[in-house]
Amino acid sequence: MAELRFELVTPERQVLAADVHMVVVPGVEGEFGVMAGHAPFMTTLRDGDLAVYRTAGRHFIPRRRVTR
Repeated sequence: MAELRFELVTPERQVLAADVHMVVVPGVEGEFGVMAGHAPFMTTLRDGDLAVYRTAGRHFIPRRRVTR
């Protein structure tokens, strides 16, 4: 499957920029995964852990805490 270009940015700096397999994000209705070619949608994020996978089944970076 094609790679997804992912950038994690805070107001202070860019934390990560990489081509990844999947990103799992905490949403108000539960966690959701985003892969290349994912249909566009809008949702509200909640505080929680962000997981970035370089390849299928492998963590690329340690889980990061996301806060609003």
